[in-house]
Amino acid sequence: MRGQKVPVPILNLIGRTDLKTLFALMQRATAVLAPDSGPLHMAVAAGIPAIGLYATSNPERTGPVLGMRWVVNAYPQAVRESLNRGVDDVHWGKRVRDPHAMELIKPAAVIAKLDELMSTPVEDRLVV
Repeated sequence: MRGQKVPVPILNLIGRTDLKTLFALMQRATAVLAPDSGPLHMAVAAGIPAIGLYATSNPERTGPVLGMRWVVNAYPQAVRESLNRGVDDVHWGKRVRDPHAMELIKPAAVIAKLDELMSTPVEDRLVV
């Protein structure tokens, strides 16, 4: 998949859709890539596998019920670097408020997760 030209046009619709339109677009997607946010959970609700990007919240608490295997989890590192503690040492719902926390998610980890998702049979992509 890497290095291949995308055979369809890519549209950047960030900030140009309401929730109803976003949900309709997601229903046509093969996969969705999003941080821990409403769109991530909307995609899963639509039956679309979503790669969740987590650094500021614990995916064990707020991750998608289906498809936890597609989470890119930098939360433990963010807790260590921002709070000087381990995940087991912070309150269950503790969020990392460091504005740079998402930078801990490396593009290579996201690409690897997307490659894994795309090589997984469709019927196995959303499982508990």
